[in-house]
Amino acid sequence: MLAGVYQPRWVPTRLRDGRTVTAVTFVVDTAHCQYCGDLPMERAAHHIAFAEGRRGACRDYLANTAAMRALWASTIPTSKSWCNALVHSG
Repeated sequence: MLAGVYQPRWVPTRLRDGRTVTAVTFVVDTAHCQYCGDLPMERAAHHIAFAEGRRGACRDYLANTAAMRALWASTIPTSKSWCNALVHSG
């Protein structure tokens, strides 16, 4: 986000209980010089395995993202999630 690759957007979001709220999400700028969405799988895997920047290793980011998705899908009730603090009603 610091490099400007991702742009914040407020979007309408439907919750499991049927309510609609406004939530922030981040959308990649496909025109940004650091966007590389069209890389072949082998090259992307190489970058993920070996790329590191000021904020850490790409492989750690991937592992943390996967862990959060698994946790979100299996154990965190939506109504009690810390993520609800990020949702702005109205």
